[in-house]
Amino acid sequence: MADLERQLGYSLFNRNARGVLLTEEGRAFVERATHLVDEAQDLLRGASVGSDPYAGVLRIGVCPASLEWLLLEPLSTLSTRHPKIRFDIVSGSFDRVVQQLRAGSIDVALGYEAAFEGQPDFRREPLPPVPTALFVRHGHPILACNEVTTAELAKYDLIIPSGSAPYDYFWRQIYEEAGVDAHEKLYIVDYFPIVTRLVSQTDAIGVVSIQYTNTRTFKSRFTWVPFLESRPSAPLCCATRLRWSPRPTVRAFIRACRERLPAPATNTPA
Repeated sequence: MADLERQLGYSLFNRNARGVLLTEEGRAFVERATHLVDEAQDLLRGASVGSDPYAGVLRIGVCPASLEWLLLEPLSTLSTRHPKIRFDIVSGSFDRVVQQLRAGSIDVALGYEAAFEGQPDFRREPLPPVPTALFVRHGHPILACNEVTTAELAKYDLIIPSGSAPYDYFWRQIYEEAGVDAHEKLYIVDYFPIVTRLVSQTDAIGVVSIQYTNTRTFKSRFTWVPFLESRPSAPLCCATRLRWSPRPTVRAFIRACRERLPAPATNTPA
């Protein structure tokens, strides 16, 4: 191991009295090495059982994690078309998923296009935005307003799913214009069950897909906020490494996303 670390030029492990832990560089090395071993196994397996380009594992990263639900229909379609495909899905912060994509430990990342624009080593395949609305618990005081303005919103805590563009600037600006410190009002939570718990027990306002506001579960606990001021759209994208051509499974996944992701038909819940 010491010889390998000298060859690499960095430490793979932090060693102390309590044991051995991977460094950040070591974790990236292990992830990429695992990916390369899996790729080699896929190649050997393909040579022995046939030449189906859609057989094997497709590794998908999602950022933020609150977008995972979007995969339901595309992956269902993909598995029907290509029964031999297998999925390995990870989710996390934007920085973490970018690191995994760059290291080759995932094949494709799904996230907000604006967040990937500053990554010149990635190819972006644009997808439509996901229509969203603000929501609160039943009986929330903001629902008594004749018109919900930015000044009214600035009175309450807001839970957003991502701290990256395009969310951060728009919502922070609302608080700044009202003379309120955004750091004291904004939560960044990408795990939706936590969001619903906070919204149901406090006066915090959350962000939800319009598709979900039409469900019986949502209507039994929450109400959408009629905030009609124009908000920035948040187009999605699938990102891949620019220097490597996407595998057939990646291209098939992107095609399924374009076909099956919710259409941005309206910004107002039914």
